[in-house]
Amino acid sequence: FSFVRRIVIYPASGYRQVLYLMRTPYGDDAMVAGCAKIVKDVPPFATADGNPATIIGQNVVGMKRAGSSPEVRKQIKAAYDIIYHQKMNTSQALKHLKDQGSQPPEVQMIMDFFANSKRGVTDHR
Repeated sequence: FSFVRRIVIYPASGYRQVLYLMRTPYGDDAMVAGCAKIVKDVPPFATADGNPATIIGQNVVGMKRAGSSPEVRKQIKAAYDIIYHQKMNTSQALKHLKDQGSQPPEVQMIMDFFANSKRGVTDHR
């Protein structure tokens, strides 16, 4: 995996050591809430919270601060809707997104993250 540009991890996020954090894949612009217990990969542009952690939504504030346009945020939201809320498994959802044609780089990053996850990706609440 590659290291990310920006992640926000609040104190007391359930890490035993910093090295664990360095080995855990996080997507760009992800946010992990305090006391969250991370057991799977946290995808790009998502907010994770809970024990065990689940995805509770997009990291909208982080995306705005990073300069993501409203159109890109809308496309990211639509991609996550397909991945998490349509009655498809991950492979089917990724194929569906691919079949839609050209995707912005941010959505392609999400697709690549899910496709390349070794431990599985955190579920949505």
